[in-house]
Amino acid sequence: MTSHYKGDKSDNLVIHDKAKGTLTIKPRAFDITWGADHRYWKFSRSDNFSPVELLQVSWLQVNGKAELTYFLPEREYSVKFKVELKPDNFGWADRPVYLMVAIDSRRSWRKADLGTKIAGIEFDVPFGNLLTFKVPKDTNGKMVEFGMYEIWKGTWKGGLELQTLHELLLRSFDDFPFLSDRKLRHFDRKQRRELAGCEGHSFFKMSVEAKFFRFLKIVGVGFKARTESEGRQLFLRLGYSHEVEFDVPPAVRAFCFKPNIICCTGIDKQRVHQFAAAVRSCKPPEVYKGKGIMYIDEVVKKKQGKKSK
Repeated sequence: MTSHYKGDKSDNLVIHDKAKGTLTIKPRAFDITWGADHRYWKFSRSDNFSPVELLQVSWLQVNGKAELTYFLPEREYSVKFKVELKPDNFGWADRPVYLMVAIDSRRSWRKADLGTKIAGIEFDVPFGNLLTFKVPKDTNGKMVEFGMYEIWKGTWKGGLELQTLHELLLRSFDDFPFLSDRKLRHFDRKQRRELAGCEGHSFFKMSVEAKFFRFLKIVGVGFKARTESEGRQLFLRLGYSHEVEFDVPPAVRAFCFKPNIICCTGIDKQRVHQFAAAVRSCKPPEVYKGKGIMYIDEVVKKKQGKKSK
């Protein structure tokens, strides 16, 4: 009897969403080194779709594969593991994990330092630079392989919950809602032609010629911002008892060049400015000390406080 877990190949563990162009693979479909030893990995006995938890290992190796027939030829996709650090996690500081994707002999690698993340919050790895692969023209009989590793340091680590693995199209039409929101079939032929020309020109101008930006500055001791999931989530520390979380809307992305500088960008000016205004409303600048969130070019006129006698 082996101590390694061989992935379950059941079809219900692989979820293909053609509309969104995504493939989601549940953890039980992965090959996990030492996964069959209950001292090192924990599986739910009743729910095949639940996460698997890493208790403790010195050799982290998680592998999987998927048929290339799920994907469109000559298109580029990204690979992301969704994970969560448990409150009692250990051994991740200065011990990055390495993510791999391969088709035939072509391999791509990315590194992620899990020790920088907050426990109890799901996040995607790799974060920052995407791990991508390009589907070849001929997909018959070919597979895409992926994996997550930390096998070089030889130290013990644990408290990691593996949620799912995603493979999704880098440039999704969800980012261009003004194209999909129109129900063109309800228009007559003349209106359809007029609208197609208008939308096509808008798409070309907004996605190729220009992008819109709105920069925010955070002022205050201990006030910080960070982003995750490739700019789709924004987290703010503004002196409250909790962290303020924002789900960034479609067609907008948020990035933090510094902990106190937020960049809101996108192809739709109205959505970019609306999201920036919503972020600013969490902590508008106060007029006595100037603390809060303000536009980077905003001038706050300060008032003089009460003088002590």
